[in-house]
Amino acid sequence: MPLANRARVLSNLAVLNQQTLNRSATFSGTGLHSGNRVNMSILPAPANSGVRFRRVDLADKPEIEARVENVADTNRSTTLAKGNVRVHTVEHVLAALAGCGVDNAIIELDANEPPIADGSSREFCKIIQAAGIVPQAENAIFHAQRAD
Repeated sequence: MPLANRARVLSNLAVLNQQTLNRSATFSGTGLHSGNRVNMSILPAPANSGVRFRRVDLADKPEIEARVENVADTNRSTTLAKGNVRVHTVEHVLAALAGCGVDNAIIELDANEPPIADGSSREFCKIIQAAGIVPQAENAIFHAQRAD
């Protein structure tokens, strides 16, 4: 759902449910900083699970939740880490998910960063929209921050 449509949906309190993808979305390309070939799949996820990255190239397929407490570095890109596992340059795919209104998703990567595509979130938005976005039974969770 384009961001403009999401804004319309937000004006109707009856439809403030969490959302996920209707089906998997895939994209392959090259990592910006690593230069490695990478395959990425964005999968539907259960309500209340949030967004998480799964490194399918590593033993046990470890996951890192896309949460501020997992931000390990912001020099030239955003890196998430949990223990010794890292995922670099996550900001473009996270922006696409947020802009499309996706609350819950699993992002599988077979390398240490998502593909860069055209350098924006555009290609990721296209594959998310093609996969479709579906509401979930749980209410959306909004976090308010007081500006002092």
